[in-house]
Amino acid sequence: MKTIAIVGAGRIGSILADELLCNTRSKYVPLFFIDRDDTKVGAIIKGLPVYKNDSSVVDKIKEAGISNLIVALPKITSDDADEIINFYTSRGLSVKVYDIRLSDGEVPVGRGVLREIKIE
Repeated sequence: MKTIAIVGAGRIGSILADELLCNTRSKYVPLFFIDRDDTKVGAIIKGLPVYKNDSSVVDKIKEAGISNLIVALPKITSDDADEIINFYTSRGLSVKVYDIRLSDGEVPVGRGVLREIKIE
């Protein structure tokens, strides 16, 4: 199993954490969340701590032996996504995106899909 961090400690990140923690066939084990929302930083969500999305989190990632991140931010703009992905891939981390369809009421519909991100 690969240890990972989840970028995004909101509803979708929580759904992903639940799915990974409860699925005995999952090849990923989340160790913590990363978020830029100061109201979530320092909290424990689904039993996982939430760390601030800044340069200091890279040390926590390395200390934990994490080499893979999953971005779980459904409403992210392409510019913000590029910034996050470039930040982590430039530090040698593999980044995947958790895609999940949301209804008009912004309720998840169906199962999410992990998508590999490759920077060329």
